[in-house]
Amino acid sequence: DLPAGEYVLLSVRDTGLGMTPEVRAHLFEPFFTTKPKETASGLGLSIVYGIIKQFGGGIDVKSREGEGTTFRIFLRRQQPAEISEAQSSLKPAILRTVKQILLVEDEEIVREFIREVLEAEGYTVVPAGDGQSALDLFLGRFSNVDMVITDLTLPLMSGRELAERILEVRPEVPILYISGHTNDEVVRREILSARAVFLQKPFRPETLLSKVREASAAQGQN
Repeated sequence: DLPAGEYVLLSVRDTGLGMTPEVRAHLFEPFFTTKPKETASGLGLSIVYGIIKQFGGGIDVKSREGEGTTFRIFLRRQQPAEISEAQSSLKPAILRTVKQILLVEDEEIVREFIREVLEAEGYTVVPAGDGQSALDLFLGRFSNVDMVITDLTLPLMSGRELAERILEVRPEVPILYISGHTNDEVVRREILSARAVFLQKPFRPETLLSKVREASAAQGQN
């Protein structure tokens, strides 16, 4: 699915057990893993996929049981003029995108996944595992956060209640709700009417970043 052009190829090959067609079909999905849940999150290859796509590249995998696996990563070859332009604009771009985000998610695996994606993009992340802890952080040292990302279903205090408490203090703060269970159109309409943004789990890194930008734009921020 890559457009025509010149690409740099990075090939990584192993001589392991290989994969079945069924495993290959789900390989880049967030949280998919063939390992025990306590030893693996299933996020590594999903993050790799998102980073490669973000830079206009592609990744291909060939594997058969008993014959190992080969990953091929294609990255668009840049011309000297493009490299020079990118280097000259790098620092201002980072300064524009660095924001402090309060991240509220009770599932540690999901919270760390979101945190890694955001920090790789240059955001500063303040994590919390429940609604009450997040509110305490906001009312304490982190009242100046630029955005709140919160799951709707949380221990001690729901994400909706948390957002309402925060907006009472700072009504201009963008809110991005995430959930793996909410398909209720009434809830979605209420969220949209409050100028918040909703993201359904599971999601890829690039979708998360797109929703963060959307939530920021909804409140008139850069």
